[in-house]
Amino acid sequence: MKGWLTATVLATCCATATAWLEATETGQDSGGGNGIGWLNSAYLDYKLNDHWSFAAMASHFSPGDAFADGHDTDWIRLESKFAF
Repeated sequence: MKGWLTATVLATCCATATAWLEATETGQDSGGGNGIGWLNSAYLDYKLNDHWSFAAMASHFSPGDAFADGHDTDWIRLESKFAF
């Protein structure tokens, strides 16, 4: 797999990233291309105190021509962490 990534750190608590991914070989049952697709993500971290911290990530994936019938997808991940 090869590709490129751009990332922007907006502050110590948040960032964005965009990546284009490419397969080095084409699969037999694929769409015939080698472009895996675009992945766009945004991150947010928040530390409440010495014990609690929270994080959120939102992403959007747009499949490339490596997928025969690919569809865009979105997802969100939320995390909470307690340290003692």
